[in-house]
Amino acid sequence: MANINDYGLINITEDDINSEELIKVMQKYESNSKMWKYSLFAFLIALAADYLLGSFMGKDVQGGFNFTKLGTFLVIFITLCFIVFVVCLIRESRILKKKWTCPKCGQKLPYYISKSGGNGRFGNKEILDGFDRANVTMGRVGEKPFIIPHHCPGCRELFLKNKAPTNK
Repeated sequence: MANINDYGLINITEDDINSEELIKVMQKYESNSKMWKYSLFAFLIALAADYLLGSFMGKDVQGGFNFTKLGTFLVIFITLCFIVFVVCLIRESRILKKKWTCPKCGQKLPYYISKSGGNGRFGNKEILDGFDRANVTMGRVGEKPFIIPHHCPGCRELFLKNKAPTNK
């Protein structure tokens, strides 16, 4: 299995990207990522609050949620947080799989999802390998999953400003 470091990606900033559409997709992904993290955090806090309040009030927590007014509110809040969390995870995947394309011709672009331990998985890996064989410069903004080539393979649209077209 190939590692992200095997592809010789250069570090770039959003200022190096020539396409406003790609920047918008990246920003949408970032805001969606924050939303699912916050919803997961709120879900866990509400779950802990329900458990602690149930046990402090001397109610039986093992039987599930206590349906007082506060308990009902917490159950509704927990349910909403969980729904937001699931929707955001689905949207995040859709952004990478459906929206990370060339704005001009619709050609899919590669991405990399890192996981704990330094391993990860590639999306559209065959396109990434094609860029690597053709010695096309590819960049990555920080730890974001988006891999940005110098140009689109389909329409030759330039994505990176002031970067040389080859790695080697």
